[in-house]
Amino acid sequence: MLERYLHECIVPTSFRDAHVQGLQRFNETSESPVLNNRIEITAMRSDGSEFPVELAIVVSQAGKSPVFTAYIRDLTEQKKAEIKRDNLQEQLMTTSRRAGMAEVATGGVAQRGQCTQQRQCVDQSDGRQTT
Repeated sequence: MLERYLHECIVPTSFRDAHVQGLQRFNETSESPVLNNRIEITAMRSDGSEFPVELAIVVSQAGKSPVFTAYIRDLTEQKKAEIKRDNLQEQLMTTSRRAGMAEVATGGVAQRGQCTQQRQCVDQSDGRQTT
């Protein structure tokens, strides 16, 4: 087995310093804000490309040394679905607003058309007849 540090395998370059500092802080204090929590972060594939993940890290003791176990879930498809959902929701809202404006516009035309055909209208606000 080829031994490599985790930050060399899956931690993107932009997060490596913070990762190393976090390990140093854990070694000094035995505390870390990311342990035993699920977080969303960016990971790196073996080809160097980055992708969104959900990450949970737990620590256990093996003798005097801590053993870190990371659970990683690829969120690529979930994020794509969220973007698609947001786009569809925006399209729905736009269509709904346009339909509302069209209804108002055609409703006004229909009322004026009735008045023209009947030669008199009832004023909507006070019920008076107009000719």
